[in-house]
Amino acid sequence: MKKKSSLVCLLILIVLVVSACGGSKYTLEMFDKIENDMTYEQVIEILGEGEVLSSTKITDIETIMYGWANEDGSNMNIMLQNDKVISKAQFGLK
Repeated sequence: MKKKSSLVCLLILIVLVVSACGGSKYTLEMFDKIENDMTYEQVIEILGEGEVLSSTKITDIETIMYGWANEDGSNMNIMLQNDKVISKAQFGLK
């Protein structure tokens, strides 16, 4: 558990550093490329690593919500179930 917490802290730190440096800009065009049934590997080829916003596993069904955000507050969330995109949402992407 401690290892997982350290990894989450490291990911948050990386996101903050990249944001402060004017890193990746997430766009509506990128969001529109994401389709249902894509794997997380396919998603990160388009967007890069996302931040885990929530994660649950009940029996053999694992659901993870990832998020990507811009400095201006625009963002997108993508939910995967058993490593397949099942839904996506965005706010303010251009």
